[in-house]
Amino acid sequence: MGRARISLKHISNERTRKKTFMERRKVLIKKISEFSTLCGVEACLIVYDDGNGDIEPVTCPKDPVLAHSILQNYEFQKNQRPPKKFGIQDFVEDRKNIIEAEISKVHKEITNIKYPTSDPSFITWKRIN
Repeated sequence: MGRARISLKHISNERTRKKTFMERRKVLIKKISEFSTLCGVEACLIVYDDGNGDIEPVTCPKDPVLAHSILQNYEFQKNQRPPKKFGIQDFVEDRKNIIEAEISKVHKEITNIKYPTSDPSFITWKRIN
């Protein structure tokens, strides 16, 4: 059974807003930790407070050196390989190649039907000898 949809609106009461923020931050940190553990991947979460005067973000993993190394690894990988761009021209070309392959397959089937390479009489002749 699913949850009801949450209406997203500004929480006007500052105390309630702070409490909600802290709860959501705690849940996010727990989720990212579980995700990292269960999937065996490096994951990083950075959350900035909503203006308490703290300029230090809350990170998961808590070790800032480890979080920084994960971010550097991500940046390095992002710069290593450019993202593949798949435009309308690429889509049309792929579709054309698929259709040409299907046409070629049908032509081969038609050729095999018109000009069979083996005849049933050859098979019987081999059995006799």
